[in-house]
Amino acid sequence: PELMETQVIAAKRRTNVGKNDAKALRRTGSVPAIIYGEAGDSVSVIVNTRDLIKVYRGLLGRNTPITIELDAEGGSSKETVISYRIDRNPLSLAIEHVDFLRVSDASRIKVTVPLKLTGTAPGVKVGGMLMQHISELKIEVLPHQIPQFVEVSLSNLGVNQSIKVRDMETEQFRIVSQPNQIIVAVTAKGKSEDETPGAPAGKKK
Repeated sequence: PELMETQVIAAKRRTNVGKNDAKALRRTGSVPAIIYGEAGDSVSVIVNTRDLIKVYRGLLGRNTPITIELDAEGGSSKETVISYRIDRNPLSLAIEHVDFLRVSDASRIKVTVPLKLTGTAPGVKVGGMLMQHISELKIEVLPHQIPQFVEVSLSNLGVNQSIKVRDMETEQFRIVSQPNQIIVAVTAKGKSEDETPGAPAGKKK
């Protein structure tokens, strides 16, 4: 799968950090945020709400690597981050605050990425029913190697067979999801979900 490109957004250093100031910022279309991690000092910043929404509407959402161009007195600087925590209004779901975690190309981070089923399972062609149990995978990966998705091939999935997390193979990242979790299975029609078999794809139960 394609790797996620780093998005660039502008930010300004925030000097007033009170609640009233935060409310005023939101009314003007900005969001208060903080940058921390990687042994650096914590920095309070202001980012444009529309810029964040544009980033989060991408395929990886909060996992999207971001380069923040920080404009501050004494000069500008750049920070590479991911959105570690996003606080939203419980009613409107508007973004109220973001915690940005600094990342380094030399250090792996844990992120959750979507799974993409590819192909048609042979078991479905002969009347089986496809059941997907999980739609995301937790991985440990270098920031510049975060994939947009992880492909799961159904080409060898027969009736009464399943694909588990432990069946996935990759050199690009390390999978940290529970290995015994079933990703997808094909069951004979009429069988309940509780009876979903665990035989791996390509092998008969």
